[in-house]
Amino acid sequence: AEFHFIRKILSVNPKISQALFEADPSLLQSAAESYVKTYRELFELLSKETYELSEMMTTMFVGENALMEKFNLTLDLFNTGYSTIPSTVLLPITEWSLKKSKSLLEEYKQIFGTPYASLGNCLDKLESKQTELTSKYGHELNAQKNKEEAIALGNDPIRAGIDTKALKVELLNSASQILNYSQADPEAVKEFSTLMVKLKSFKNPLDPEPDNRKIRRTIAKTYWEVYKKSFTKWLQSGKQAPKAVELMLRYGYFDETLLDDGHIVELVGRLYQPGGNPSAPIHHGTDWLEKIFSREVPTSVDELGQTFFEKLKMDLKDSGIKSEKDIPPDYDTGEARLASEISSMYEPNVRLTSGNIASHFPILTKYHITIPLEKCFVSKDDVEKALQYILSVDYTAFNREVIYRNEELGIKNEFIQRSIIPDFILVPSIGPKIMMWQDLSIFRGAGSKESRGRICIPHFVTGDLKTFMLEAIAAFRWELCKNILGPDWNNVGIPSITADYTDYVQFYKKSKDLSPELKEKISSEFKRFRTDRDKFAYDYSLWIRYEAEGVQRVNRVVRSIFYRHIPFHKNIREKVSTQPAYAELHNRFKNIRTRQHKEFENKYKKYMDASGNLPKELYENLTFYEV
Repeated sequence: AEFHFIRKILSVNPKISQALFEADPSLLQSAAESYVKTYRELFELLSKETYELSEMMTTMFVGENALMEKFNLTLDLFNTGYSTIPSTVLLPITEWSLKKSKSLLEEYKQIFGTPYASLGNCLDKLESKQTELTSKYGHELNAQKNKEEAIALGNDPIRAGIDTKALKVELLNSASQILNYSQADPEAVKEFSTLMVKLKSFKNPLDPEPDNRKIRRTIAKTYWEVYKKSFTKWLQSGKQAPKAVELMLRYGYFDETLLDDGHIVELVGRLYQPGGNPSAPIHHGTDWLEKIFSREVPTSVDELGQTFFEKLKMDLKDSGIKSEKDIPPDYDTGEARLASEISSMYEPNVRLTSGNIASHFPILTKYHITIPLEKCFVSKDDVEKALQYILSVDYTAFNREVIYRNEELGIKNEFIQRSIIPDFILVPSIGPKIMMWQDLSIFRGAGSKESRGRICIPHFVTGDLKTFMLEAIAAFRWELCKNILGPDWNNVGIPSITADYTDYVQFYKKSKDLSPELKEKISSEFKRFRTDRDKFAYDYSLWIRYEAEGVQRVNRVVRSIFYRHIPFHKNIREKVSTQPAYAELHNRFKNIRTRQHKEFENKYKKYMDASGNLPKELYENLTFYEV
């Protein structure tokens, strides 16, 4: 306003202003002082803005800590497979950043009349990496773009036919609906409701601050009681319940005010989607709990490795129980098994798959959702695709040696290879972690080594599903090997994945096959990992993602161990065997397998029928050793 007032004074006809100022010189002095004051204020403002602009440009473009260099590093990590961010999330962000940076630099040039001098080559590097990765992952980006366009046009099959207004009415006061349905203890409900109101008043209910954590823990305790009672009632009523209850049982939903409308529509749309027909044993959490309730599958171990029977035996230690058959029927009910499963396996995995124990909260909220809900939703088909991708490379991922008997043919004890895929359970959780919970479901007695393991997957995975599956399957391989070998799991005299890899971790610094620089690099890498199993999982991920493509990412010692114990599928072996790094390993593997195949072939001749056919189990084992 002052600036425009002075402009008006200065633009007045000189004859008029001259007469005015001559009549009263103080007017001229006042006008001059106002002009200088306004000019100085404008100059200070421009100086401040210029300084802040310079600081912002430095933050974006100058030095190794610049934002653009961080994007370059992120793309490098993504390209090596270490980053867990999906291409459909990362590449649009870096593309936008690249365009925005160019726009800012152009504006800078227009303002100052010269290009920004301290730019360096960070933007050129980013553009080069962006172009390369956009081309490499073009199919994924196009698929995502087509999906978003379909949603924008109202063609989203998930949300089609959902009346949002009617849905809001149906889910109004969801927390009260669920609590009333569960018929939980009134005193516990009263405390629960008070704490929920307090929690919702926080700016971020997931804040890891101690008081917030205490409130969340108390709420979680009642929540799981409500969950258990609601599930039992839902099961006994023929799986009929209010929609709010069904959403809680499947996804951990509880309160409509803790989610955005779009989140709720997404959850409801997914709730009644067909589950798919995967070939692997993949279960929704509710289906799994139903199997536990009906005794179709044995209960899981708890975090201390105790079984339902072991805990019951301790509770009834004076009753003389020695085996599961001795458990009184009143104690071994469907409800008791369900309660054990929820507290032993279900609840811990909802917590652990969230990835952050300090901010964990079992009830789904908008504060959990860092990327669009539809992008992190995991269906049975998604798990099946990720699993088949891994098995197409590591076909022995779930193999173990078991005993085959057939008295009719006189087969007493024949060790054969068998692939037993574990149960994959989708739990009501959101996070960046898949948990390998058990490598076997039966730990003692007949059929224990042939029992399935258990792997828990959050229903909403905030990252790359394949990467997390690789980590979980690596953990499964490691634990299964330890369990089957027992005390010999780290005995190098009995070669195995665990024994050979543990030996490598322990003595790599003395290895003649590794250069001093490589040993230093391995030492630096190992500092990132807490256990040998974690180190193995990292190398396993590189083995499946890169080495299977002929891209060398592990050192020669690890490559030798893995080629022997984690062989690629035949078509991949044939492809990589032409490379010098794999040729010798392939020949050694081929010779060993050929010898084993010949031994089994000679051994099995006595079991052939008149037509020269073998029992299916022996035939499959013989096929396993074919190269």
